[in-house]
Amino acid sequence: MSTTRYSINSYNIIKKTILLGILIVTFFSFDRDIWAASGEKVSVRVDSRLEQNTSHFTADIIIQTTDLDLFNDKVFLSYHVYDAKDKEILWEGSRIPLTLNNAGYAKLTLDLDLKLVLPSDSLQYAKLKFDFVDEKNVYWFSQNSNIDLTTDTIIVDQSVFNKFIGTIVYAFLDTPVIFALNLIFLVSTIYLVFRLKKSELFLN
Repeated sequence: MSTTRYSINSYNIIKKTILLGILIVTFFSFDRDIWAASGEKVSVRVDSRLEQNTSHFTADIIIQTTDLDLFNDKVFLSYHVYDAKDKEILWEGSRIPLTLNNAGYAKLTLDLDLKLVLPSDSLQYAKLKFDFVDEKNVYWFSQNSNIDLTTDTIIVDQSVFNKFIGTIVYAFLDTPVIFALNLIFLVSTIYLVFRLKKSELFLN
């Protein structure tokens, strides 16, 4: 009985070893061109606020790529704009020149005013996604299947509630000391007014 069990276990071990060997051989037998076909990596990262409560704002943009050959002197940074349901509002925003260093890195500060490129009824809520346009070879990176493009999305929400919350949050993040002093002053004022009212009621 123990001999039969040992034989079954040995058979299972041999089978798993053979399957593992096949997988390893298959994995490393792929041609390098197949891996290249998966696409070159290009990324656009927003190094500032991803949520904006006004249509006019600045954005710090970091661009990185693993293939400098994709970027000739006719490649420009641009953007597309979509609504809350991802319906296209604007296909092409401004074309912005850029220069990458030898490591495939660039950092830009953009001054964006959506009022100049969008109809007024589309300014309440919009999603801005970055892209690159190659004027020399006439294509957009996002539409080239050989380019793996990843990009952050900036959301512009100008609703009254978002503006109110955004003003408070960004006031704290941008100038925490001034925000704290203003808050202390406000609380102190409310407290003094409350004490004054209470003392007047007591005297009456």
